[in-house]
Amino acid sequence: MASSFLRVSLLFISLYTADGFLYYNTDRCDFNSSDLKDIEYIRSEYFNKVEFARFSSSLGKFVGFTEFGVKQAERWNSDASYLAVMRAQKETYCKHNIDVDYQNVLTKSAEPYVRLHSMAPPGGKHPAMLVCSVYDFYPKQIIVTWTRDGQEVTSDVTYTDELADGDWYYQIHSHLEYTPRSGEKISCMVEHASLREPLITDWDPSMSKSDRNKILIGASGLILGLVLSLAGFLYYKRKARDLSKSDSERNELAFGVSGLILGLALTGFFFYKTKAEDLSMPEFQRNRLIIVASGLILGLVLSLAALIFYSRKTCGQIPGSKPVQTSLKRLILPSSLHSAVEEGLATPQMHSGISNSSGLFAFL
Repeated sequence: MASSFLRVSLLFISLYTADGFLYYNTDRCDFNSSDLKDIEYIRSEYFNKVEFARFSSSLGKFVGFTEFGVKQAERWNSDASYLAVMRAQKETYCKHNIDVDYQNVLTKSAEPYVRLHSMAPPGGKHPAMLVCSVYDFYPKQIIVTWTRDGQEVTSDVTYTDELADGDWYYQIHSHLEYTPRSGEKISCMVEHASLREPLITDWDPSMSKSDRNKILIGASGLILGLVLSLAGFLYYKRKARDLSKSDSERNELAFGVSGLILGLALTGFFFYKTKAEDLSMPEFQRNRLIIVASGLILGLVLSLAALIFYSRKTCGQIPGSKPVQTSLKRLILPSSLHSAVEEGLATPQMHSGISNSSGLFAFL
Protein backbone atom coordinates (compact mmCIF):
# COMPACT_ATOMS: atom_id res chain seq x y z
CA MET A 1 0.00 0.00 0.00
CA ALA A 2 2.81 2.37 0.94
CA SER A 3 4.73 1.60 -2.25
CA SER A 4 1.64 2.24 -4.40
CA PHE A 5 1.03 5.60 -2.70
CA LEU A 6 4.68 6.56 -3.28
CA ARG A 7 4.45 5.75 -6.98
CA VAL A 8 1.24 7.81 -7.36
CA SER A 9 2.79 10.73 -5.46
CA LEU A 10 5.89 10.72 -7.66
CA LEU A 11 3.63 10.68 -10.73
CA PHE A 12 1.79 13.78 -9.54
CA ILE A 13 5.06 15.53 -8.74
CA SER A 14 6.44 14.83 -12.21
CA LEU A 15 3.30 16.21 -13.90
CA TYR A 16 3.07 19.34 -11.77
CA THR A 17 4.52 22.56 -13.24
CA ALA A 18 4.82 25.91 -11.54
CA ASP A 19 4.97 29.39 -13.05
CA GLY A 20 8.34 31.10 -12.48
CA PHE A 21 9.63 34.66 -12.59
CA LEU A 22 13.10 35.39 -13.91
CA TYR A 23 15.07 38.48 -12.90
CA TYR A 24 18.49 39.35 -14.28
CA ASN A 25 20.62 42.33 -15.33
CA THR A 26 23.26 42.96 -18.00
CA ASP A 27 26.27 45.29 -18.07
CA ARG A 28 27.35 46.73 -21.43
CA CYS A 29 30.19 48.98 -22.51
CA ASP A 30 29.78 50.94 -25.76
CA PHE A 31 33.03 52.54 -26.94
CA ASN A 32 34.95 53.88 -29.93
CA SER A 33 38.34 53.99 -28.19
CA SER A 34 39.87 53.38 -24.78
CA ASP A 35 39.42 57.05 -23.77
CA LEU A 36 36.83 57.62 -21.07
CA LYS A 37 35.07 60.28 -23.15
CA ASP A 38 34.36 57.64 -25.82
CA ILE A 39 32.97 55.07 -23.34
CA GLU A 40 29.40 54.65 -22.14
CA TYR A 41 28.44 52.19 -19.40
CA ILE A 42 24.89 50.78 -19.45
CA ARG A 43 23.18 48.46 -16.97
CA SER A 44 19.79 47.01 -17.93
CA GLU A 45 17.39 45.39 -15.43
CA TYR A 46 15.06 42.64 -16.74
CA PHE A 47 12.03 40.85 -15.35
CA ASN A 48 10.54 38.01 -17.41
CA LYS A 49 12.53 39.13 -20.48
CA VAL A 50 11.19 42.70 -20.24
CA GLU A 51 13.61 45.56 -19.54
CA PHE A 52 12.01 47.59 -16.77
CA ALA A 53 14.89 49.95 -15.83
CA ARG A 54 18.26 51.13 -17.15
CA PHE A 55 21.26 53.03 -15.84
CA SER A 56 23.38 55.01 -18.33
CA SER A 57 26.67 56.72 -17.50
CA SER A 58 25.82 59.49 -19.96
CA LEU A 59 22.74 60.35 -17.83
CA GLY A 60 24.25 59.35 -14.49
CA LYS A 61 20.97 57.88 -13.17
CA PHE A 62 18.34 55.15 -13.61
CA VAL A 63 15.36 55.45 -15.95
CA GLY A 64 12.23 53.26 -15.60
CA PHE A 65 10.27 51.80 -18.54
CA THR A 66 7.37 50.10 -16.73
CA GLU A 67 5.22 51.05 -13.76
CA PHE A 68 7.33 48.89 -11.52
CA GLY A 69 10.52 50.14 -13.20
CA VAL A 70 9.69 53.79 -12.59
CA LYS A 71 9.20 53.15 -8.87
CA GLN A 72 12.39 51.07 -8.68
CA ALA A 73 14.41 53.74 -10.53
CA GLU A 74 13.24 56.41 -8.08
CA ARG A 75 14.35 54.23 -5.15
CA TRP A 76 17.81 53.58 -6.67
CA ASN A 77 18.32 57.23 -7.63
CA SER A 78 17.56 58.27 -4.05
CA ASP A 79 20.41 56.08 -2.78
CA ALA A 80 23.47 58.35 -3.20
CA SER A 81 26.05 55.68 -2.27
CA TYR A 82 24.62 53.14 -4.72
CA LEU A 83 24.40 55.79 -7.44
CA ALA A 84 28.07 56.69 -6.90
CA VAL A 85 29.07 53.04 -7.33
CA MET A 86 27.14 52.85 -10.60
CA ARG A 87 28.73 56.05 -11.93
CA ALA A 88 32.20 54.65 -11.19
CA GLN A 89 31.57 51.54 -13.30
CA LYS A 90 32.54 53.45 -16.43
CA GLU A 91 36.14 53.53 -15.24
CA THR A 92 36.40 50.53 -12.92
CA TYR A 93 34.53 48.08 -15.14
CA CYS A 94 34.61 49.38 -18.73
CA LYS A 95 38.02 51.03 -18.92
CA HIS A 96 39.84 48.00 -17.53
CA ASN A 97 38.11 45.47 -19.81
CA ILE A 98 38.38 47.66 -22.90
CA ASP A 99 42.16 47.90 -22.46
CA VAL A 100 42.32 44.10 -22.22
CA ASP A 101 40.13 43.73 -25.32
CA TYR A 102 42.27 46.11 -27.36
CA GLN A 103 45.46 44.38 -26.31
CA ASN A 104 44.34 40.81 -27.00
CA VAL A 105 41.56 40.98 -29.60
CA LEU A 106 40.61 44.32 -31.09
CA THR A 107 44.07 45.22 -32.40
CA LYS A 108 44.30 41.88 -34.21
CA SER A 109 43.24 41.76 -37.83
CA ALA A 110 43.52 39.49 -40.85
CA GLU A 111 43.67 40.75 -44.41
CA PRO A 112 41.03 39.43 -46.79
CA TYR A 113 41.71 37.87 -50.15
CA VAL A 114 39.35 38.37 -53.08
CA ARG A 115 38.19 36.00 -55.80
CA LEU A 116 36.31 37.54 -58.72
CA HIS A 117 34.51 35.20 -61.11
CA SER A 118 31.51 35.06 -63.43
CA MET A 119 28.48 32.83 -63.32
CA ALA A 120 25.14 32.49 -65.06
CA PRO A 121 22.56 34.94 -63.61
CA PRO A 122 19.45 33.41 -62.02
CA GLY A 123 17.31 35.45 -64.41
CA GLY A 124 16.42 39.04 -65.15
CA LYS A 125 17.27 41.76 -67.61
CA HIS A 126 21.04 41.19 -67.73
CA PRO A 127 22.82 38.30 -69.48
CA ALA A 128 25.87 38.18 -67.20
CA MET A 129 26.70 38.27 -63.51
CA LEU A 130 29.93 38.76 -61.58
CA VAL A 131 30.57 37.48 -58.07
CA CYS A 132 33.07 39.14 -55.74
CA SER A 133 33.91 36.70 -52.93
CA VAL A 134 35.94 37.99 -49.99
CA TYR A 135 37.44 35.40 -47.63
CA ASP A 136 39.35 35.05 -44.34
CA PHE A 137 39.07 38.56 -42.92
CA TYR A 138 38.86 39.76 -39.32
CA PRO A 139 37.29 41.76 -37.74
CA LYS A 140 33.79 41.37 -39.11
CA GLN A 141 33.19 44.93 -40.34
CA ILE A 142 33.93 45.30 -44.06
CA ILE A 143 32.79 47.36 -47.06
CA VAL A 144 32.50 45.87 -50.56
CA THR A 145 31.65 48.09 -53.55
CA TRP A 146 31.61 47.78 -57.35
CA THR A 147 33.03 50.28 -59.83
CA ARG A 148 32.49 50.41 -63.59
CA ASP A 149 34.87 52.58 -65.57
CA GLY A 150 35.77 54.37 -62.34
CA GLN A 151 32.15 55.07 -61.30
CA GLU A 152 30.54 53.35 -58.31
CA VAL A 153 27.72 50.95 -59.23
CA THR A 154 24.72 50.81 -56.90
CA SER A 155 21.99 49.24 -59.05
CA ASP A 156 21.64 45.50 -59.70
CA VAL A 157 24.00 44.78 -56.78
CA THR A 158 23.25 42.34 -53.95
CA TYR A 159 25.20 41.32 -50.85
CA THR A 160 25.23 38.47 -48.40
CA ASP A 161 25.71 39.02 -44.69
CA GLU A 162 29.15 38.65 -43.17
CA LEU A 163 29.29 34.88 -42.73
CA ALA A 164 31.28 33.42 -39.84
CA ASP A 165 33.58 30.53 -40.75
CA GLY A 166 33.69 29.33 -37.14
CA ASP A 167 37.42 30.01 -36.76
CA TRP A 168 37.28 33.80 -36.09
CA TYR A 169 37.40 34.50 -39.82
CA TYR A 170 34.55 35.81 -41.96
CA GLN A 171 33.51 35.80 -45.61
CA ILE A 172 31.12 37.87 -47.69
CA HIS A 173 29.86 37.68 -51.29
CA SER A 174 28.55 40.41 -53.58
CA HIS A 175 26.78 39.90 -56.92
CA LEU A 176 26.64 42.32 -59.84
CA GLU A 177 24.27 41.66 -62.75
CA TYR A 178 25.29 43.56 -65.87
CA THR A 179 25.32 43.71 -69.65
CA PRO A 180 28.92 43.42 -70.96
CA ARG A 181 30.31 46.29 -73.03
CA SER A 182 33.45 46.23 -75.14
CA GLY A 183 36.47 47.87 -73.50
CA GLU A 184 34.84 48.47 -70.12
CA LYS A 185 36.61 48.06 -66.77
CA ILE A 186 34.74 46.50 -63.85
CA SER A 187 36.35 46.30 -60.40
CA CYS A 188 35.48 45.03 -56.93
CA MET A 189 36.76 47.29 -54.14
CA VAL A 190 37.19 46.05 -50.55
CA GLU A 191 37.75 48.31 -47.53
CA HIS A 192 38.78 46.71 -44.24
CA ALA A 193 40.56 47.61 -41.01
CA SER A 194 43.48 45.34 -41.92
CA LEU A 195 44.14 47.23 -45.17
CA ARG A 196 46.07 50.48 -45.42
CA GLU A 197 44.29 51.26 -48.67
CA PRO A 198 41.30 49.74 -50.49
CA LEU A 199 41.93 46.40 -52.15
CA ILE A 200 40.83 46.68 -55.79
CA THR A 201 40.43 43.61 -57.99
CA ASP A 202 39.78 44.15 -61.71
CA TRP A 203 37.66 41.76 -63.73
CA ASP A 204 39.56 40.11 -66.57
CA PRO A 205 37.05 39.04 -69.26
CA SER A 206 39.57 36.60 -70.72
CA MET A 207 39.70 33.05 -69.46
CA SER A 208 40.44 32.51 -65.81
CA LYS A 209 43.39 30.45 -64.67
CA SER A 210 41.18 27.44 -63.95
CA ASP A 211 39.59 27.68 -67.40
CA ARG A 212 42.99 27.89 -69.05
CA ASN A 213 44.12 24.84 -67.09
CA LYS A 214 41.08 22.91 -68.29
CA ILE A 215 41.80 23.95 -71.88
CA LEU A 216 45.38 22.75 -71.46
CA ILE A 217 44.14 19.44 -70.09
CA GLY A 218 41.79 19.07 -73.06
CA ALA A 219 44.56 19.92 -75.53
CA SER A 220 46.86 17.45 -73.77
CA GLY A 221 44.18 14.80 -74.18
CA LEU A 222 43.99 15.62 -77.89
CA ILE A 223 47.75 15.32 -78.30
CA LEU A 224 47.77 12.09 -76.32
CA GLY A 225 45.03 10.69 -78.54
CA LEU A 226 46.97 11.57 -81.68
CA VAL A 227 50.16 10.07 -80.25
CA LEU A 228 48.32 6.87 -79.37
CA SER A 229 46.81 6.81 -82.85
CA LEU A 230 50.25 7.15 -84.43
CA ALA A 231 51.66 4.53 -82.08
CA GLY A 232 48.84 2.16 -83.01
CA PHE A 233 49.49 2.71 -86.70
CA LEU A 234 53.21 2.02 -86.31
CA TYR A 235 52.43 -1.00 -84.17
CA TYR A 236 50.08 -2.27 -86.88
CA LYS A 237 52.69 -1.80 -89.59
CA ARG A 238 55.19 -3.72 -87.52
CA LYS A 239 52.96 -6.50 -86.25
CA ALA A 240 51.13 -7.07 -89.54
CA ARG A 241 54.11 -9.15 -90.63
CA ASP A 242 54.13 -11.21 -87.44
CA LEU A 243 51.87 -14.19 -88.23
CA SER A 244 52.60 -15.85 -84.90
CA LYS A 245 50.45 -13.24 -83.18
CA SER A 246 47.19 -14.90 -82.07
CA ASP A 247 43.79 -13.35 -82.72
CA SER A 248 43.00 -13.24 -78.98
CA GLU A 249 46.10 -11.19 -78.22
CA ARG A 250 45.25 -8.75 -81.00
CA ASN A 251 41.69 -8.47 -79.71
CA GLU A 252 42.90 -7.73 -76.17
CA LEU A 253 45.17 -5.00 -77.50
CA ALA A 254 42.36 -3.50 -79.59
CA PHE A 255 39.91 -3.47 -76.67
CA GLY A 256 42.49 -1.92 -74.33
CA VAL A 257 43.31 0.94 -76.68
CA SER A 258 39.59 1.40 -77.46
CA GLY A 259 38.86 1.87 -73.76
CA LEU A 260 41.60 4.47 -73.41
CA ILE A 261 40.45 6.50 -76.41
CA LEU A 262 36.80 6.21 -75.35
CA GLY A 263 37.76 7.62 -71.93
CA LEU A 264 39.51 10.57 -73.59
CA ALA A 265 36.47 11.18 -75.79
CA LEU A 266 34.12 11.20 -72.79
CA THR A 267 36.46 13.59 -70.97
CA GLY A 268 36.40 15.99 -73.91
CA PHE A 269 32.61 15.77 -74.19
CA PHE A 270 32.12 16.44 -70.46
CA PHE A 271 34.49 19.42 -70.65
CA TYR A 272 32.54 20.84 -73.59
CA LYS A 273 29.15 20.38 -71.92
CA THR A 274 30.19 22.00 -68.64
CA LYS A 275 32.11 24.98 -70.03
CA ALA A 276 30.68 25.86 -73.43
CA GLU A 277 27.15 26.14 -72.04
CA ASP A 278 28.14 28.75 -69.46
CA LEU A 279 26.12 31.69 -70.78
CA SER A 280 27.92 34.14 -68.51
CA MET A 281 31.06 33.82 -70.63
CA PRO A 282 31.67 36.50 -73.26
CA GLU A 283 30.76 35.40 -76.78
CA PHE A 284 34.32 35.39 -78.10
CA GLN A 285 35.39 33.28 -75.14
CA ARG A 286 32.62 30.76 -75.75
CA ASN A 287 33.54 30.56 -79.44
CA ARG A 288 37.18 29.94 -78.58
CA LEU A 289 36.18 27.26 -76.12
CA ILE A 290 33.85 25.56 -78.60
CA ILE A 291 36.59 25.53 -81.26
CA VAL A 292 39.08 23.92 -78.89
CA ALA A 293 36.53 21.39 -77.64
CA SER A 294 35.49 20.59 -81.21
CA GLY A 295 39.12 20.01 -82.15
CA LEU A 296 39.50 17.70 -79.18
CA ILE A 297 36.43 15.67 -80.08
CA LEU A 298 37.43 15.54 -83.77
CA GLY A 299 40.90 14.32 -82.88
CA LEU A 300 39.49 11.60 -80.64
CA VAL A 301 37.03 10.52 -83.34
CA LEU A 302 39.88 10.24 -85.84
CA SER A 303 41.88 8.26 -83.30
CA LEU A 304 38.95 5.92 -82.75
CA ALA A 305 38.52 5.50 -86.52
CA ALA A 306 42.19 4.62 -86.86
CA LEU A 307 41.82 2.08 -84.06
CA ILE A 308 38.81 0.46 -85.72
CA PHE A 309 40.72 0.27 -88.98
CA TYR A 310 43.66 -1.30 -87.16
CA SER A 311 41.42 -3.82 -85.37
CA ARG A 312 39.76 -4.93 -88.60
CA LYS A 313 43.09 -5.37 -90.34
CA THR A 314 44.73 -7.30 -87.52
CA CYS A 315 41.76 -9.49 -86.59
CA GLY A 316 40.90 -10.42 -90.21
CA GLN A 317 42.91 -11.46 -93.22
CA ILE A 318 45.87 -9.15 -93.69
CA PRO A 319 46.31 -7.91 -97.23
CA GLY A 320 49.63 -8.92 -98.71
CA SER A 321 50.16 -11.68 -96.16
CA LYS A 322 50.40 -14.54 -98.68
CA PRO A 323 53.75 -13.47 -100.09
CA VAL A 324 55.05 -13.09 -96.56
CA GLN A 325 53.82 -16.58 -95.62
CA THR A 326 55.36 -18.07 -98.76
CA SER A 327 58.69 -16.43 -98.09
CA LEU A 328 58.64 -17.63 -94.50
CA LYS A 329 57.79 -21.16 -95.51
CA ARG A 330 60.64 -21.16 -97.98
CA LEU A 331 62.92 -20.46 -95.04
CA ILE A 332 61.69 -23.16 -92.69
CA LEU A 333 59.98 -25.91 -94.75
CA PRO A 334 61.85 -28.75 -96.39
CA SER A 335 62.43 -28.20 -100.08
CA SER A 336 60.23 -31.18 -100.92
CA LEU A 337 57.17 -29.37 -99.50
CA HIS A 338 57.59 -26.05 -101.36
CA SER A 339 55.90 -27.33 -104.48
CA ALA A 340 53.06 -28.88 -102.45
CA VAL A 341 52.35 -25.59 -100.68
CA GLU A 342 52.43 -23.60 -103.89
CA GLU A 343 50.19 -26.10 -105.72
CA GLY A 344 47.65 -26.10 -102.86
CA LEU A 345 48.17 -29.77 -101.92
CA ALA A 346 49.32 -28.68 -98.48
CA THR A 347 48.66 -25.53 -96.46
CA PRO A 348 50.97 -23.66 -94.13
CA GLN A 349 48.62 -24.46 -91.22
CA MET A 350 48.82 -28.21 -91.92
CA HIS A 351 52.58 -28.11 -91.88
CA SER A 352 53.10 -25.75 -88.97
CA GLY A 353 54.09 -28.68 -86.78
CA ILE A 354 56.53 -29.91 -89.41
CA SER A 355 57.94 -26.41 -89.74
CA ASN A 356 58.46 -26.11 -86.00
CA SER A 357 60.05 -29.56 -85.88
CA SER A 358 62.35 -28.69 -88.75
CA GLY A 359 63.36 -25.51 -86.98
CA LEU A 360 63.98 -27.45 -83.78
CA PHE A 361 66.12 -30.08 -85.55
CA ALA A 362 68.05 -27.30 -87.26
CA PHE A 363 68.70 -25.69 -83.89
CA LEU A 364 69.89 -28.99 -82.38
